[in-house]
Amino acid sequence: MESTFNADPLEYFPYEVSERILSYLSVKNLMRVSAVNSLWYDFIGQSKRLMKNVKIKIRNQDYKKRTICHLLTSTRNYETFEIDTMDLRSINVIFELLQSQQWRNVIIKNLYFTTASQAHMFFSLIQDSVRSLEMRGAYILYPNGIDKNHGLVFPNLRRFTAITTKSAYILLEMFQNVRHLTHFSLKSAELNEAASNAVMEILKSNDKLEVLNISNAALFPLLYLDKITIPCKLRQLSILNENNREGRKNSENFIALLQDQRESLQTIILDKLFEEDVLKAIYALPKLRMLSIKEFTNIDAYNNLMLTRSKSIKQLYINVLPENFNLLKAIIVATPNLYSLTVLHMNYKFMKFISKNLPNLRGLSIGFPNISYLPRGDIFKNLGYLYVQNYKPSLRKSILRRKFHSLSNFEQLLFRTLA
Repeated sequence: MESTFNADPLEYFPYEVSERILSYLSVKNLMRVSAVNSLWYDFIGQSKRLMKNVKIKIRNQDYKKRTICHLLTSTRNYETFEIDTMDLRSINVIFELLQSQQWRNVIIKNLYFTTASQAHMFFSLIQDSVRSLEMRGAYILYPNGIDKNHGLVFPNLRRFTAITTKSAYILLEMFQNVRHLTHFSLKSAELNEAASNAVMEILKSNDKLEVLNISNAALFPLLYLDKITIPCKLRQLSILNENNREGRKNSENFIALLQDQRESLQTIILDKLFEEDVLKAIYALPKLRMLSIKEFTNIDAYNNLMLTRSKSIKQLYINVLPENFNLLKAIIVATPNLYSLTVLHMNYKFMKFISKNLPNLRGLSIGFPNISYLPRGDIFKNLGYLYVQNYKPSLRKSILRRKFHSLSNFEQLLFRTLA
């Protein structure tokens, strides 16, 4: 006997169950479900859990008046607003949209302001509500006139990402009064004195800062050339740097920063390592769990390296050729409790060494593998997953024959081919 069920699922299931089921949908499918009828539309719109994943994106002249009218009159509480490549003709529309909702997350990509006062007005409309601000290119055509005495406060801003270009760094001056950041990421092609001072003020005034990511030209004036004391306790420090000469010359300032953060740092990501004293200071950090070093400069200076053994480091990323075995050996010996290791190059000697000295290794990631030096299941007997990057498709069968799937703990083998 055939049975039919005509009741609306939202009327049949409890609220929490319906909300949880819908939370597994992609945003695209969630919007499709939202269009089924007014009951579904209202249910999704009233759910904070579901709406936090919905992003309103306005791009250039692609937006429609119907969409704008909907946003201006909607009773839904949207949280995330992305503005992508908008020009001066659209700024008034953007102002209207900013006033229509209490935006918690704002993403800016290539937004053009005529004057500093126009930019000030834009940020003033979101300063009380925004929790996360990502600024990837915002330009002031006529930047004169920023009043440092009228900087915005942003009382609820916790995450601030500023990826600026040569003409955009001036916007940093508007954020020097921020006091409650937990995450701060800065990538700048250039910093003038005023913008640099604004960043210094941010670092010195945010005592709840946990994650600091700084790259390129911003690094050396802030962390190497000047010895600064910041009041926060960082969990993560990421530095992408370029100036080798200044880094070697002023490494004692960076070491002092590491020592100030000794009891809190858990993750360090460095683009370049300048000298062994910095590496020794890193290995002396008692709570460090993840270390990534993309390049060792002046690599011959590490031949006699001796490091304090770190019991805390579980994840390691290093880019060193197997020919520099003394450096690799010193690092591996000093991190005996590694759980996950990423190396770009490997030969048989190095493969045997790490299999013998890293008994707890569960994850191994290799870039640019050579058929002669592929790891084997009979060597890495405790391995749980292997990630092979940048391999030639012809190596796939050879890798699969390495007996990893016969291991009792093995779970996953991942491939990424050369482009």
